[in-house]
Amino acid sequence: VRIGNASSGSVAIAAYTSSANFATNALSITTGGAVTQSGILNLAAGTSDLLVRAGGAITLTQNNALANVAANSSGGAVSVTNASGNNLRVVAIADDLGTVSGVSGAGTVTLSTSGTGGIVQSAAMNTSAANLVLSAGSNGIVLNNASNDFGTVRLTSTGAATLVDANAMNLGGGATSVTGTLSVTGNGALGIAGSTTAGNFSATTNGGAVTQTAALIVAGTSSFDTGSGDLTLTHASNNLANVALTSVGNASVHDSAGGLNLLAGTVSGNLAITANAGITDSGNLAVAGSASFRTQAATAQS
Repeated sequence: VRIGNASSGSVAIAAYTSSANFATNALSITTGGAVTQSGILNLAAGTSDLLVRAGGAITLTQNNALANVAANSSGGAVSVTNASGNNLRVVAIADDLGTVSGVSGAGTVTLSTSGTGGIVQSAAMNTSAANLVLSAGSNGIVLNNASNDFGTVRLTSTGAATLVDANAMNLGGGATSVTGTLSVTGNGALGIAGSTTAGNFSATTNGGAVTQTAALIVAGTSSFDTGSGDLTLTHASNNLANVALTSVGNASVHDSAGGLNLLAGTVSGNLAITANAGITDSGNLAVAGSASFRTQAATAQS
């Protein structure tokens, strides 16, 4: 079922509930303007897919019951909320006008879930030209398609999150908060541009540098595999507990809080560690270049 066409005004959804007879089809909404809603969009009864293409903003932020979603706005932001308790899955969906793959927009893309549902995908996302904001409450977010191309990503609230990017990416656009493990894998530089809090943190960049302009706060273990890329975590407000320099180039790490423990790792360049309290290790750390360790009380260098 398709509603609208690409050349005409906007679409406003008062309310819609699919039937069981709608089970294997997609609800397709197409407009040259914006897509909004004043009532709930319930596609759970028929487990139907939702395809939206618009020339303006797409704003579907009621307590919707959704499953599979593909959406593109060529001229505005995209916001989609799922409150069904099921995962919100980013997919590719085709209709008579063609295929929309993933969720993308000319402005900020916001995906959020509540209840017991997380955010997952079976189609790549391209938000390289805009910010991506994700929220899943205490549930998980898994966006691990190798062809994803993110620009700046913010996770406002989630239990655990896995992000995979084909290129470089930033964590920013505001504060990120992940109660579980935040795992980021890319093929380029990773910038921490917004305050980032996580239970554990893992970054793999395949040769890209890791830098920051905002604090990294991790209660558990922070692990970094940059290959030959440099790691520069020198923000004054960093709060780190255990750091694993799995494989890095040059590394500079600062901890502002109560003690820093270094796990096993390999540094192919120079290493500089500073901490406001003690520095300890619990694994073999191989450093090819110079290594310096400084606390408020004393400095050691080798």
